[in-house]
Parts: sequence; structure tokens; C-alpha cells
Amino acid sequence: MDKKLPSIIQAEQALSEEFALKQFLQLGEKTPELADIIGVLENRELKFKEIFEIPKIFDKFDSFFNPLGWHAHDSVDLEIIKKAILLAQQDDFSSAERMLEEYYVENLNMFCTLLHGLPTYFEREHIIEKAKERFFAEDYISCVPLILMMADGFSSDMLNKGVFTEGAQLDAFDCLASNDDAFKEFISYIAKTRRKLSTDQLSMPYRNGIMHGLDVGYNNKLTAVKAWALLFTLREVLIRKKNERSDKSKFEAQQQKKTDEFYAYIKNPREYITNNIKMVDSFYNWSPQRTKEEWASILQSGDVSNCTPETPDGCLTSFLRAWQAGKYGIMAQLIHLPINTSVRKVAGDLRNALSNRQLANFTIKFIKETRGGIIFESKLYIEEEGKGNWEREIGFVACNYLENQKNFLSNKQGVWRLDDITISILCYLRRPDELTTIVADKVKS
Repeated sequence: MDKKLPSIIQAEQALSEEFALKQFLQLGEKTPELADIIGVLENRELKFKEIFEIPKIFDKFDSFFNPLGWHAHDSVDLEIIKKAILLAQQDDFSSAERMLEEYYVENLNMFCTLLHGLPTYFEREHIIEKAKERFFAEDYISCVPLILMMADGFSSDMLNKGVFTEGAQLDAFDCLASNDDAFKEFISYIAKTRRKLSTDQLSMPYRNGIMHGLDVGYNNKLTAVKAWALLFTLREVLIRKKNERSDKSKFEAQQQKKTDEFYAYIKNPREYITNNIKMVDSFYNWSPQRTKEEWASILQSGDVSNCTPETPDGCLTSFLRAWQAGKYGIMAQLIHLPINTSVRKVAGDLRNALSNRQLANFTIKFIKETRGGIIFESKLYIEEEGKGNWEREIGFVACNYLENQKNFLSNKQGVWRLDDITISILCYLRRPDELTTIVADKVKS
């Protein structure tokens, strides 16, 4: 990799901090509790070191498989990438390609669901669905051009230039798939100039040859799967492009916070270390807000009439009541929003997604409190205009935040907010009959 990813920089910083903390803790009195904490930190050190190896693994995969029409991207199972590299090192490329083909087919519906995050996905959804239908029907002649068309279309929306066009800006902030020239090289293989009619059976989805009618031997599963893989790789880059400004601001804010913390340490080392020890102690000696019996009593009574946003269950019920009342601004205010994401924008997104979906009623079926947040398994009763009534079970997570960070300190009370995954859950909420269709498609595959 030519550049060090911001996420790798952050991981290195976190590792340095945890290493320093471990050294400090090792000076303390040897107790079983302290030994457990040190053990956790040592296990995390190993995990961090694995993270640092990922860019090198991607490089190695791309060097082997870019010429064959595959490119590593952030959403692919890392173990699959490692196995493919191992097979390539044994010069068994045919087995590696079969494995990659099977992986993408088995996970096709999942990857297609990830396409929903593209800004103009729903305008093109009918074409994606038709491409899936033709793929599962083994009609690759129809399927492949549709996928290549979508790659052109989605990239033109985000880059103002098709991905196969010379000069397209193919790098994205903090994106493994496009962190060096390997992605440009990969695209150059797909966009290779094809000037003559060829009836040879392809194993590459040559965009120009297929779309211009020169390569006519693309009617096979492997070429179709590689076309899908191309689209899913491109999706990863475009999503990062879409979030680039927000992610850069978040990274810069995080780096500024590191600088501020350093100066706080220089100014008063004793106070800084004491505060951090309290935070670590509160994290590792976390205690739940309520007992299991207290949570059970809420479920049994079903009484949420007195709930306020100052409690975790009140945050959720206030959020769902706001949906019932069509108050999308209040809904957005009860979500912990990513940095540089405005309440107004999220309110607009929720309004667009839910304006035809009235929440008639809701119940909380299950509550589990963990260190990472409080999980509410809820049943939603929805009335959808033109679609009738339907029900969905959804998991919501509420966390306590202090100064925009998760709060584990019992002596400092922050605010309760729903995790920002709530935005995606509701904006892409599917009816049960839509889920049945996905399952049916999976069975066909």
C-alpha cells in the first residue's frame, strides 16, 4: 500500500496507548482482577497486529488476481482472501477461482443488499433485480451487460465520470480497495481496448468488448460472477467517496483530540492519568443500569407511559412515539449522529423512508444489557399506504454518551441515544413479503 490508511493510524495510536496503560498497570499490586485486565489488553495487542497486516494481504491478493478479474475489497471475508492467496502460491489458480466464484454466489443477496447505500440505488433497483433474476436463470448473456451498465451508471453519479473512463478519480478516503494503484490497474484490465470481433470464451467481463458487441463469448457463470464482483468492489469505493467529507472531518477531530489529550497530560500528568484509570476501571468493572428482575418488570407491566428520554427505555419509546406522531426531527435528535451529520438531514432521510409507513403500535419483547449498550428487541406494527398492515421484529441499541463518547462512568450521567445503525435499519426496512422473496432467491442460488 502506498499510503497508510487513517484507520490503521488510529489502530496504531490505540495500540500505543494500550501498551503504555499495560505497562502502568503492571506496576500495581498483583491481583486476579488486574491480571484479567492485562490479559485482555494483551489479547487486543494481538488483534491490532493482525489489523496491521491486512493492507499487505490485500496487496498480495491483488498482485495475484487483478489480471484474472478479481480485486480485494473491504466487505470480502478476510479468510477467503487468505485462502485464495494460499492456493495462488501453490499455483492452483483454478481452485482459487472456483472458491471465489462460490463465495460470491453464496453471498450474492447480501452484497446486493449493500448496494442500497448507493445514493441512486433505488432508481436502478429494477435493473439490479432483473440482473439477479437473469443470473439465477443462467441467462448470462442478458445478465452481464446489465451489471456493466450499472457499474457505469453508479460511478458516473458519484465521480461525474464513468469508472472505465480515463481520468476517473478512483481513490477514496480510508478505503482498502482503492488505497493504491492496484484498483486502477484492476479497472484497466476490465476496460482493456477490444478492437476485433472475438468468439473466444471469456473469463473476464471486458467492458468495452462486451458493450460494443465485439466479445461475444461471455455467456458463462464465471464471467458473470466477476461482473458482480466488479460492481460490489466499485460499491465499496463509491460509498467511501460518498462519506469522504464526513470521515475526513471525523478523523481530523480525532487527531485534534489526541493532541489536546497530550497537552492535558503535559499540563497535569497526575490528573490525566487518574482520570484515565477511572475510565478504564469503569469499563472493565462495568455494572448494569438495572437488574434482570427490574428489566423483566418493565416487560411484564408493558407500562411505558412514564418513560422519558433520560432513561434508555424512555429514549426508545420516545423515539417510537415520535414516529407515530410523524415527528421526524425528534426521532433524529434521539439518535447518536455521526460527526458532521445534521439532525435536519437525518430527519429528512427518515421522512422520505417512513412517510408512507405509519407506526400503529409497538411492544418491547426482550431486553439485554451489555457493556456496549442496551439491546431492545421490539415488535413494530406498521400500516403502509397501499401495502396494508404488517409486522417486523427489530433490534434497537441504546447507549449512554458523554461529550460525544460512550460513557461508562457511573458517577457521570450522560445522555441516552440510539445507535446510528438505527438510521439504516429504518431507511431500508423491508416488509416480510420482500424478505420471503430474498430467501426464495437464495434457495434458487
